[in-house]
Amino acid sequence: MTMLRASSIVVLMCGCLLVCAPARTGASQQPAGSAGTDALVEFNRRVQAYASMHRMLERPAAAKPSTDPEARRAASDALAMRITITRLDARQGEFFTVEISALFRQLIRKGCGGSYGELLALVRSETVEATTLPRVNERWAPLTTRGAMSPNVLCELPALPPELEYRFRGRHLVLRDVEADLVVDVLPNAVRETTVP
Repeated sequence: MTMLRASSIVVLMCGCLLVCAPARTGASQQPAGSAGTDALVEFNRRVQAYASMHRMLERPAAAKPSTDPEARRAASDALAMRITITRLDARQGEFFTVEISALFRQLIRKGCGGSYGELLALVRSETVEATTLPRVNERWAPLTTRGAMSPNVLCELPALPPELEYRFRGRHLVLRDVEADLVVDVLPNAVRETTVP
């Protein structure tokens, strides 16, 4: 499968160097309690269902892979259109449910360790344009050139299939389709405006 890669961008967040990279390796550490486990099972079921849909819709475009940037972008645009048409009724919160949102905020704080204040200071320093809440089915590339993820945070979040990755936009966490360059779902205020647990 041809994968569109964003330029590697390194910033300081959570006391470590962050590199723009898909979250495809490592296992998540599930929060204790049956409610947390059930929520993560449902989250994983939904992302796997999305990945299956992506692969089905991708096949016509993937039949003739190309290394030409313009051809790859055209294939991405075509895939994004097919996914958007298929998910016309998609709404924010389909993946980041109330239960998952609460768990993810805990996991992000846990991944930052004692450097949560540094993450908060960083997102506070971004411009208004860089912190606007993305919309489901919106293309990612025009939104930002940032969005790096801390390796420590990624280790805490559930692993994703290769079609998907996590990105930050300001204080918001975005679930992004890599090949289609689409916003799949958004967790608003994933980084809470407080350093108090």
